Amino acid sequence: MMTMISKMNALRLSRFFFCRFGVFVTLSFMLPLHGAEPLHVVFMVGEQEYETARTLPEFARQELTPKGIVSSFAHVSRDDSNHFKGLEALADADVLFVSVRRRTPPEAQMQLIRTFLNRGGSVVAIRTSSHAFDRDPPSADYVRWQSFDRDVLGGHYEGHYGNKPPTNPPSKIFLQASQKTHPLLKGLEQHSFLSTSHLYKNREMSAKATVLMDGVVVGMEVREPVTWTHETSSGGRVVYTSLGNTGDFGIQPFRRLLLNAIHWVAGRAVPEQLIHPGLKGDFDPNASLNGWVPMNVPSAWEQHPSGAFADTDGFGWYRSYVHVPESWRGSRLLLVVDEVSDVDEGFFNGIKIGANGAMPPLYQNPSSNIRRPFVIDPDWIRYGEDNLIAWRVYDKEGQGGILKGPVHLSRRDDAIDLQGAWLFRPGDAPSWSQWDHDPDSAEAKQASARFKQIAGVGFAGHAGIVDADIGGRQRRIQEVYEKFKGNTNVHALTEGKGAPLSPDAALESLEVSDGLSIDLVLSEPLVKQPLYIDFDERGRMWVVQYIQYPNPAGLEVLTWDNHLRKVFDAVPPPPPFDRPEHQKFVGKDKITLHEDTDGDGVFETHKTFLDGLNMCTSLAFDQEGIWVMHPPYLLFYADRNHDDQPDGPPEVHLSGFGLEDTHSIANSLKWGPDGWLYGATGSTVTARVKVERGESNKVYPFFGQNIWRYHPVTHHFELFAEGGWNTFGVDFDSKGRLYSGTNGNLQSVYFVQGGYYQKSFGKHGPHTNPYT
Repeated sequence: MMTMISKMNALRLSRFFFCRFGVFVTLSFMLPLHGAEPLHVVFMVGEQEYETARTLPEFARQELTPKGIVSSFAHVSRDDSNHFKGLEALADADVLFVSVRRRTPPEAQMQLIRTFLNRGGSVVAIRTSSHAFDRDPPSADYVRWQSFDRDVLGGHYEGHYGNKPPTNPPSKIFLQASQKTHPLLKGLEQHSFLSTSHLYKNREMSAKATVLMDGVVVGMEVREPVTWTHETSSGGRVVYTSLGNTGDFGIQPFRRLLLNAIHWVAGRAVPEQLIHPGLKGDFDPNASLNGWVPMNVPSAWEQHPSGAFADTDGFGWYRSYVHVPESWRGSRLLLVVDEVSDVDEGFFNGIKIGANGAMPPLYQNPSSNIRRPFVIDPDWIRYGEDNLIAWRVYDKEGQGGILKGPVHLSRRDDAIDLQGAWLFRPGDAPSWSQWDHDPDSAEAKQASARFKQIAGVGFAGHAGIVDADIGGRQRRIQEVYEKFKGNTNVHALTEGKGAPLSPDAALESLEVSDGLSIDLVLSEPLVKQPLYIDFDERGRMWVVQYIQYPNPAGLEVLTWDNHLRKVFDAVPPPPPFDRPEHQKFVGKDKITLHEDTDGDGVFETHKTFLDGLNMCTSLAFDQEGIWVMHPPYLLFYADRNHDDQPDGPPEVHLSGFGLEDTHSIANSLKWGPDGWLYGATGSTVTARVKVERGESNKVYPFFGQNIWRYHPVTHHFELFAEGGWNTFGVDFDSKGRLYSGTNGNLQSVYFVQGGYYQKSFGKHGPHTNPYT
């Protein structure tokens, strides 16, 4: 576990360090190398009601780190709710930031706090910190500090009014006109603002306290002190505010107050502006764009300052107009968010780009909070222009919305930060995923400008291009790895497997039922990892050797989702990979043919029809060549002179089959008795299949687990049946009935055209028909 990073060492940090199983975290991304030493703030966090274990680190990452401030976090231990791991950092701290509710630290840790205060250390405290240490200790080893609010903060907490919107009115907070020039109020332009924090009763104010804000419950007259300054007995500056619920972290006045307070108590100049301002606190519920209102992202929609959505469950939509720079042309982008409640679908310029879980009527919550990044292909992006991002969210109960960031539109190493004000609207309408006008029209440009006007300076995308959180991506990969470590449902590993058996020994180890026999006809090194076998009209055996499995050549894994599905950096081109920039996609897969020339059951001659393939899964014979399933493509290789060599590059008939999980990709080509070419797609891949031949160029989006078919003459593609788990293999019986196998308890499934079969909607996505 990391225990402390000295200021000198912190200067050398280029990103950040994170202790996954510990609690103490130090953030120091962009520290100044010259001038004053970087300011060091220790956040002491120990409360559950207001989620500051989430909101404070996010605030620090957004507002403090870019300004060169070192932020250390001492959270309560999972094993002991009164013990703060990492509090030793106070020995080297300038500011103690307190967000604690009724904890009694061990005596040694309480002494750390007193020592810090006695040397003149400064304090910023929010919300429940007025009763931070007021509780009976569990034993004599723990310490209660009942008078912490009087001794340090300069006031006394005597309960609250319980006004929790929407069933009760919000709190209205007023800035003291006599203090408008105080540095703590710099950047707070409005006279008052609304907060969904229920109002605290603060009494017995110290003579050394200066009240900067007070507040009332809307509809009442009694005013209560809300924000004030104080001074400790050793001369340390103190700022306390009774604000600090999750909604407050989304509004500009509170965020500005925190930023100002941290600098002011440390004797530093207050910054000119916030990086992520949030919504204005004087929210006008009538300000809208055709029914859309500003909503801070990330935050629960129940925490909207107006209180209008506090009881909202069901559907909600988010929209944002985001400028993608021309310099990004050709880049494949990812739309990334850490947590959405409950299920969601993403749209980019009207194109559905992904989903987590299944929407009603087949509602199923995702099985993990590790969200699947949505992949955006270059063909869908308006480079150098505004692009419309729409997010459809369904919340069954509890808090709903885009809850946790970072929210990024990222490429490899940089990203457009989308945290800020989006447009939000409860309800559900498919048209909300689309541009209201032609994207190039004057009306569309006016809508984009109006969005930024209503959202204010903190509109989503206002911060421009930032680091793509590579460390966060690595943490995500590590989380997935830890989840699946030791699980058998992953790619085969070599550890502990021992040397493989020889072909003869493997044959001897097989148990054969009565009336059957097994012959060894081919073995390594002539064939490796055979995935698919078929025989042509001459009795020759054709073998697809899936040697490149499990990782496609030439692709980099950017991240994983919670089911080990990979997100790659690009879509590979179809073979042949003869252009210099395509050489990295040359794979190890091959298609070989083998012949028994004398009829003795032994295949004596061997040819390679194709090699250098990259994730090839099956083939099907044609009078003029062979069809090859080579995800993301269905290819046709002509061999019209029948010399067992391709006549040239392949024809691409279909594109868009997914590669996320290479033991579930499109597979098992088989001619049906009706003249259609059939195939299967496994359980955990997505697809946006495009017909590349003919005139339609239609796109068919779907999510795994299906049987599909393609007509090579009419160039028509359709889904034959959906569901059935990890479908791998296709065959027909003598009556033309279609069967497929799986790797689960259902060894085979009989598929009827138009049928919908069992699948896990949370993991594997819905059927294309939402009412099945």
